Amino acid sequence: MERRSTRRALSPLVSTIVLISAAIIGGIIVYNYFQNSVNTIAASSGSLQVSAESLYINSTSKLVHISVVSTYQKPVTIRSVVLVLDNGSTVAVTPQSTTVAPGSKASLVITAPADAKLVYVRYEYNNHKLETNPVSIG
Repeated sequence: MERRSTRRALSPLVSTIVLISAAIIGGIIVYNYFQNSVNTIAASSGSLQVSAESLYINSTSKLVHISVVSTYQKPVTIRSVVLVLDNGSTVAVTPQSTTVAPGSKASLVITAPADAKLVYVRYEYNNHKLETNPVSIG
């Protein structure tokens, strides 16, 4: 006695719907990936250039004048200034809320320990938190 299989394959209509759904879901995933990549590239399409000079007040502290120039297309908000000391430790100083307009310059004056050698700026641009490269305090 032969047994006949009662199994059937998917109908062509159901298999077409499954393939189209998979293609749409794959397209959405690829679109989201590239959209996030474009946003990251757009956030890095400018820079914040920092220069610093110092003047000793006494043997334990000095005034540091920091110039910040923005080449971004939107305003930049400075969140903190970080000083790097001789021993490698850092001290973060939060200035009053400073916003740098596109293509403009801002100046900050802070009091720093006498052994501060480098400074960098933490800032926010286009909802991204970024940092400048450290510069020597001249």
